[in-house]
Amino acid sequence: MSTDCIQLTGIACEAIMGVYDWERLAKRPLVFDLKLMGINTRQAAQTDDVQDTLDYQAVTEGLQQLVSVSQYKLLETLAEQVATWLFDTFAVPKVEITLHKPNVLEGVQDVCITIVRDRHA
Repeated sequence: MSTDCIQLTGIACEAIMGVYDWERLAKRPLVFDLKLMGINTRQAAQTDDVQDTLDYQAVTEGLQQLVSVSQYKLLETLAEQVATWLFDTFAVPKVEITLHKPNVLEGVQDVCITIVRDRHA
């Protein structure tokens, strides 16, 4: 298995997200950091062709679309759904997903969760 990793950080999204009634009235900003692990980038390095690697734009746009229609209460649930989507849509063996919900609590800059999932686990 390859140990190459592609990271996409600071992917801005918006969704209905939260357990409290006031959180469910309007979409809130969410930010994703994705670490897509176990990808072999050697072929892409040799061909210099996006077809031989992970299409960052496709990942970003797909993630933003998925999240924009979600209405989960928990960050944990949304993070799991994103992991499932990544495995179903792209040839990614392992993912690390950090989901940030900034400025949701008074005096707290960021609330986030990080999950690590393996396609074969």
